Amino acid sequence: MVRLRLKVREILPPKEKVCGEVMVIDHGISFLGDVDVEKGLIEGKYRVSGKLLMFPHAVGSTVGSYVIYGLRAKGNAPKAIITGKEDPVTIIGCIISGIPLYVLKGSDVKELTYLSGVEACIEGGEVRFEG
Repeated sequence: MVRLRLKVREILPPKEKVCGEVMVIDHGISFLGDVDVEKGLIEGKYRVSGKLLMFPHAVGSTVGSYVIYGLRAKGNAPKAIITGKEDPVTIIGCIISGIPLYVLKGSDVKELTYLSGVEACIEGGEVRFEG
């Protein structure tokens, strides 16, 4: 059983805590090139729909913001995004899509892949993993 607490900085916090299954991707993602908005998949294998999506950073162009919005419009958006480094594309995409956004503090997302599939809740600047 995993019991872990990690600190996050709230960029776009929700009104209440967010809970769900975690999906950790250990490398940067391009929302424009890697995301299938129709299926809610990244790179054809990572299902992000309804998950707490964690990744180190985004890569690519400003069109990525609209891809994040496309995930929301198709009902395939993650419940929240936790990134290792904030960037304008992800911030704007989360703003227009109403997706909570956090930046991980003091930990490297690349080293947290073992948390994929674990249930977690985000509240008050902290992610609590229990599963």
